[in-house]
Amino acid sequence: MKIKAPALFGLLLTLFTFIAPSVARAVDIPLLTWERGRVQQVVLGGGAVENHWTVSLMRVGAAPRNFTPSNPNTAGYVVYTLVLPADLPLGAYTIQTTGNGSPQTNVAAIDVIALTAASVPYMPKDFAFIIAMIVLLTATISTMRARKYSPLSFANTQQLLPEIDTIEGLAKANHKLSFATTPYHLRVRSITALPQSLLRYLLLRNGEAIHRISPTLYAFTPVIGIIGAFISSVEVHKAGGIGKTSLAVFIAVAIIGIADSFSGIVATAAFWAIELATGNVSSFRDFLVMISIGLAWVGPGLFASIYRDSATRDHFSKKLGASSQTARAWGILEAAIVGGLIFALGQKLINSVLVNVAPIRTVTISMCAIIAVAIAIRAMGEDALMNR
Repeated sequence: MKIKAPALFGLLLTLFTFIAPSVARAVDIPLLTWERGRVQQVVLGGGAVENHWTVSLMRVGAAPRNFTPSNPNTAGYVVYTLVLPADLPLGAYTIQTTGNGSPQTNVAAIDVIALTAASVPYMPKDFAFIIAMIVLLTATISTMRARKYSPLSFANTQQLLPEIDTIEGLAKANHKLSFATTPYHLRVRSITALPQSLLRYLLLRNGEAIHRISPTLYAFTPVIGIIGAFISSVEVHKAGGIGKTSLAVFIAVAIIGIADSFSGIVATAAFWAIELATGNVSSFRDFLVMISIGLAWVGPGLFASIYRDSATRDHFSKKLGASSQTARAWGILEAAIVGGLIFALGQKLINSVLVNVAPIRTVTISMCAIIAVAIAIRAMGEDALMNR
């Protein structure tokens, strides 16, 4: 059947009349791209206040997620906030409004994608964790500087020989001593030359166990730290950046720092030096990354010693009247937990400073558990060695 021109024109006009409004509405709806795992916000006005709008993130086959409204401003606009879970399915969503006397309306189309860059202020859980840990560590340092903790002590066997208690004396006597004497005395001298402080005490306290095992091992553990820093730098360059480097490398060097905090400091300094020499530290942001790496490598060992000694002395031995073994066990447990959390803090700080991290470096509970177990093993071995 042949359709005449006037009839064809009328058919097209009818179709246009029904289709055009839908097309226009689709064009008017903005398309937004949101990253999951972050706080997302929309600002709406008009009937938001008068009609008591409920704003929801909708998807076919999924339960709606309601936004939290703010108080309206003087112009009548309301900010609606929603935290997208880190495991939210990717894909297309719509923002829908409903209210008194107003129909369900799609106000925006959303394309949810994976997190491409960490921004701490928009990640509530990470932000709260970082603030809480910074407060905890600051309070810990302030508390340990109080007079009540001045009696903390240990039997220190890390001593310089009288005839070589200076660098000049060491140089003159070097030919008469073993090959380990120079690094041994350089290490002891570098620590004992520090002013009386909490850091000096912790470095001596943390290195005592290795010294009692073997003065030679004590002398050369910083070399292990330098090797760890070199391997870490190679892995970072092979991966194309810190953000793409396996966390196994950082865990390995952190374990070196747990075994010997001085070696952890040496590893951090060596890693900084290598990155500076290769031109990878060129901004304040890069400097913050280096500080965060140092915290993850050195912090667990140092703060574990603090919590272990203070918990054994204060919280359990005196206040709860626990036995000596129970007190040490509680001290080890507390030190292990705090050490694992400090490692997580360092990695989250790295994530918050890095730019365009893809995918985001995820710090799992199992990774923190590895650090905690390493701290516990070291502490139990040290107790056995000191009480031998």
